[in-house]
Amino acid sequence: MQQPLSLSETGSLVAVVWTGTKRLIWHRQQIGGRPSGILILAPEPRREPSTTEAGTDWIVGLPGKAAGESELIRHSLLGLVSLRPALPALYDLFPALQEIGRFTTPTIAPDDLGRRIAGLAQPVLLIVDTPGAERDVLEAFEAAQGLERIGIIRLRCGAEPFFEGAWSCEEALAWLSARHFRVIARNDVDPEWPEITLEVDFQGRRIASLEDAFAQRDAALTETRKGLAGLQAEVEALRGEVAGRTARLTEVEAALAQREADLGGARDALAQRDAALTETRKGLAGLQAEVEALRGEVAGRTARLTEVEGALAQREADLGGARDALAQCDAALTETRKGLAGLQAEAEALRGEVASRTARLTEVEAALAQRDATLTETRKGLDDCKADLSVTLRMQMLTQADLRDLQERYREADRQRQAQADLLQKLAPRLQMVRHQLTQVMDPPPLELPNGRIIISTSHKKKKRNAGSKAERKS
Repeated sequence: MQQPLSLSETGSLVAVVWTGTKRLIWHRQQIGGRPSGILILAPEPRREPSTTEAGTDWIVGLPGKAAGESELIRHSLLGLVSLRPALPALYDLFPALQEIGRFTTPTIAPDDLGRRIAGLAQPVLLIVDTPGAERDVLEAFEAAQGLERIGIIRLRCGAEPFFEGAWSCEEALAWLSARHFRVIARNDVDPEWPEITLEVDFQGRRIASLEDAFAQRDAALTETRKGLAGLQAEVEALRGEVAGRTARLTEVEAALAQREADLGGARDALAQRDAALTETRKGLAGLQAEVEALRGEVAGRTARLTEVEGALAQREADLGGARDALAQCDAALTETRKGLAGLQAEAEALRGEVASRTARLTEVEAALAQRDATLTETRKGLDDCKADLSVTLRMQMLTQADLRDLQERYREADRQRQAQADLLQKLAPRLQMVRHQLTQVMDPPPLELPNGRIIISTSHKKKKRNAGSKAERKS
């Protein structure tokens, strides 16, 4: 016989029954004490409220895998309801058993069931009296994590499967035993539908929990050891790499020190070169300024030379006719040539001082002076030859007009020569050096002017003058 169970006022009662209050009353009679809360799950509403205690929460529905509706089968045997069709074994027990109808009831989802159980005081006593649906009810409680809050289970099940998909009593006990529930009482008054009481094996559950924890820790330790072995190998590889990198770093540092030393020397040399370059640039700037000044001076001298050459060409044209008339005055012209030689010598000195174009200007000025001297001598010769030179007198008048013009131009040339003399005095040191170099390097060739006249150097003129003197002596 099963011993009556007793609940303290701190415990709760949860009952899952098919229908009819007689079974519920009978189960309640088997349980002593006054639980603090009662939760009843049934597929139909209660028909006799007076049969339940105050504070009872009656929920219409059947625990299942998901929210929805379930169809139940009502049989001709009083109070027999099933979730699935009956098997032949049930018809062997009740040959006259018939299906008399079907109805639907809500399916309570695991999360909803878990919330309701969580609000109950522990320990919880669970009554499962749903022949053929034990599996559905127990798996729903497990999915709702309600088995951890249950201390005692009172189960009524078939000795063998009487409905499709149902457990036998032994299968149900095996499933509960795997969840650490042990049988503490069994009522076989009805051997086909035994009633079994189980309580939670806290020690077994704790041991299983510890075994699972140890298994997880062993697995984690195995993985850790594998990882550690890999890390150790990696560390050894890294150590070798670090050693190589350290040696390479030492070499690089030595090379870097050498490079720094070389770079220091290069920087010093570069600083010296920069200083030399700065001085060179300063000297070059001064030379460029001096060159620009000389270029300006040469341009001015060139322009002046062009003007003088033009004037000389004009004088040559004017004196062309006078040369024929003055041919008879060779003696006077000889003296004039001597003065011209002196002027040519002076022109030669000036050419060495101010370059070739300045020398040309000096020669032109000397030529003008020669013309003045020539006219003076010609005037004396004409006084002695007035009778024979009537034609020459006429040309003398023309020459006098030209002479006045030449005198005016000579004064202008003299002023310009004075300015040039001042300039030459300023350039004396540089011109002395140039004259010395020109004297050593070159003997100037005869200079041909644009009008076709040739100006020869002093050495050439001396040779020609000597030849002329010899010819005169012979004549």
